[in-house]
Amino acid sequence: MLGQLVVDDHPRSEGYDRDDWGGGWSDDDRDCLNTRHEVLMTEEISGSPFLRDDGCLVTGGRWFAAFTGTFVDDPRSLDVDHFVPLANAHRSGGWAWDRASKRRFANDQDEPRHLIAVTASANRSKGDRGPESWRPVDESYWCTYADTWMDIKVRWALTVTSRELSALREMLATCDGDPGVFRPPDAPISLGEPVDLGDPIDLGPSLGDGSPATDDTLPNPGDTKNCGDFDTYPEAKDWFDRYVEAYGDVARLDRDGDGEPCESLPDGP
Repeated sequence: MLGQLVVDDHPRSEGYDRDDWGGGWSDDDRDCLNTRHEVLMTEEISGSPFLRDDGCLVTGGRWFAAFTGTFVDDPRSLDVDHFVPLANAHRSGGWAWDRASKRRFANDQDEPRHLIAVTASANRSKGDRGPESWRPVDESYWCTYADTWMDIKVRWALTVTSRELSALREMLATCDGDPGVFRPPDAPISLGEPVDLGDPIDLGPSLGDGSPATDDTLPNPGDTKNCGDFDTYPEAKDWFDRYVEAYGDVARLDRDGDGEPCESLPDGP
């Protein structure tokens, strides 16, 4: 089926602009949980997710991050990944869509596999690359990964390159059974306590490895940055993650409170 959609060069595939695909996650059902948090609710595996008091943010639970084969309890450690990245969709034919179609793709929850909660590090490693240049580190997920990628491309009439198709076939060769069925393993340990993601949390300064830091090693940066100071989303995310637990979002980079700063930058979620 994908053989009919192989195109190695789109003559009008330049000019990707993240803003054309929406400035951030939408809340189409107006229940105050945007798409990110809807996905976190759907993929939470304990059956008892924690919500902020106003019910608008997921603050705790348990997730299985399939790309890395790991369990995660802190939603702040997760990105909600566009399985087929927006920039890849753009190059694959999405450049011709109107803005409404692009925003539907960016927030599509009709197909449960379209958006997936993954570790932030895996999402940044993947970026906008296709399977010809990036694969999940957990090889047991390759079969489902390739099947899901192809399903999304077919559903949205997006093309693949020859190298992309070859990589998909290699991953599908690892399948043992129905590639559309993926069940995470049983969680090995019990859930921790929820994290309050309401007002900024004053936990005292800390280093990236979690060890205590003195005020002179990680001083409060204050409102010294804006999104225009970063070239890419990963740069903004790294800076944001370094300070947010100690001081909160002091630079106000996360306008919608979903844990994703400067989402409109290149390589954004």
